Amino acid sequence: GVGLSSVFTFLVPYAVSLGIKNIGLFFTVYAFANFIGIKLTEMLQFFSAQRTLILGIVANAIAYVILGFAVSLNQFLIAAIFVGFGFGALMPTLQSIAVKDAQIDRRGAATATFFSSMDLSFTVGAISFGIISSLFGMSFVYFMAASLSGLTLMTYFTLLHPHIKD
Repeated sequence: GVGLSSVFTFLVPYAVSLGIKNIGLFFTVYAFANFIGIKLTEMLQFFSAQRTLILGIVANAIAYVILGFAVSLNQFLIAAIFVGFGFGALMPTLQSIAVKDAQIDRRGAATATFFSSMDLSFTVGAISFGIISSLFGMSFVYFMAASLSGLTLMTYFTLLHPHIKD
């Protein structure tokens, strides 16, 4: 969520600063890719929760790196495909993991906790990346978001991977 906040909060001013017009198209492409990410991971039963998490995190990291180097609308749209697909694959999987082991009467609380933590991550990301962008520039923010994806992947393999059973 922290990395994605960099996209939703700073993408338009970043694109405008690069002289890119029609950046709103990014969000249309993102929405289609997000839908495909959700549906594709639903349909492909051989994609376990673990594989889906890895795929989503890697797709997001690729998107952030592309955004860090982007200088044209086409590059932004390629990033939109990766971030849309990645987040579309991640969200349902993360939510199902969050509620999977909760008692039936606590699943609502587990869902609320999950979405509250997502909201908090967007807030922390927007504020932190706002400060960072004023000091180091927008490209640096997207490279930081990619680094956070790498850290997330390392954390996943260290802490969660051994405990998730599909």
